[in-house]
Amino acid sequence: MSAVTGKVAVVTGAGSGIGRSLAAELARRGARLALSDIDGTGLAETVAQVKSLGAEVHTARLDVSDRTAVESYATTVAEHFGVVHQVYNNAGIGGGGGTVLETDWSVYDRTIAINLFGVVHGTKAFLPHLIASGDGHVVNISSLNGIMAHPRSVPTAPPSSGCADSPRRCARRCSRGAIPYGSASCTPAGSGPTSPPRPSTRPAGRASRSPPGSWPAPASTTTGS
Repeated sequence: MSAVTGKVAVVTGAGSGIGRSLAAELARRGARLALSDIDGTGLAETVAQVKSLGAEVHTARLDVSDRTAVESYATTVAEHFGVVHQVYNNAGIGGGGGTVLETDWSVYDRTIAINLFGVVHGTKAFLPHLIASGDGHVVNISSLNGIMAHPRSVPTAPPSSGCADSPRRCARRCSRGAIPYGSASCTPAGSGPTSPPRPSTRPAGRASRSPPGSWPAPASTTTGS
């Protein structure tokens, strides 16, 4: 990620917590913002905050679990700004804090629909626009359950793990086709940036690992509620 100033950044779940802090930090750095949230009241409060910082803002009430709605949103944002450089898949919910036996199937369905498929929808819908920008990046905000287990966080663990892992796989695929695209995944405890892999210098038979990326992550992307 070369810079933030002047870039168009999409932030889902911008109505509170990490999403709001992220939007504010991007505004301070001079980004043009496309902010969305299913909570219209919270979103309006975020918009007022970033506008006070001088940011150009496009807003929309959005349910990221709705694939058709996300696809339409991506088209609308691209048409509004003419380009999209960065997508922050931040929208997510808690899984109720129950064990496997205690958690109802409806909680699994809703958590996976938002926390996993919301990320898939946002990435897939915006990817053509990110590639077209020549400097496209996706950042997924994941629960800490994506990298460690907790007995009462069962519904959030699978989508969090997928959320944290998917950017690396997408970046690898794009790098093989020389497509300009970078990615990173972040958890409340820290970030794990990824970038297209370099040729391996390891001995034959040993798996290579993607080198760390160099994008300047604002502190607010890895802290908050």
